[in-house]
Amino acid sequence: MSRFAGVIALTLALGLMLPPPVSAVPNGCIQQPWMIVLRMTMRTICDGPLMGDGSWWRRRMFYAPETYVPISCSRYSCVGGYWLDEYVDVEEYIVTPATVLPDEPGWVRR
Repeated sequence: MSRFAGVIALTLALGLMLPPPVSAVPNGCIQQPWMIVLRMTMRTICDGPLMGDGSWWRRRMFYAPETYVPISCSRYSCVGGYWLDEYVDVEEYIVTPATVLPDEPGWVRR
């Protein structure tokens, strides 16, 4: 085996031994891009365990980082504009299979 092939084999073997990457979204949560008033945000929905009556607690979060909105742009630069502040909105509420909002998933399994 050539030296190059040995390095490739060692690299592949080490790569297979590494743990899978850690997800930024915890179990029981989903995350998706979401548009709010012409501003792209990130919507995260996290569900608690099912309760005896079939309901569960849901936490819905919207987040958008601070961003600059230019007024006028040419080919090489932008002039004027304004800053949009960071946007954070968090709601918690109880959900049942009958009251899930039409644009949201059912219970996000843990």
